[in-house]
Amino acid sequence: MFVDVDYVELPTLMWELELAAPTADDLRKAEQAMGEAVPAERVFVIATQARRHLIVAGGMWVLENDLGLMETSLDRGPYTGAGRRSG
Repeated sequence: MFVDVDYVELPTLMWELELAAPTADDLRKAEQAMGEAVPAERVFVIATQARRHLIVAGGMWVLENDLGLMETSLDRGPYTGAGRRSG
């Protein structure tokens, strides 16, 4: 899951994905896409099918779930009404 997202470049389907460290080329592409300098710690890379896809975001964490293929976790997260944290 990504938070504080500024840019997403992902295909609609992904198999055998892997999180990868951004290369100098990835950082250049992120800066070109954003039109300004982007700190390296905001650039995330998902590699799949011999291609690298970029996300520019403030943070990322990996969660496992047991949802079915046609279910979404978007209505269950900490920032939704049903899952909003109190306090």
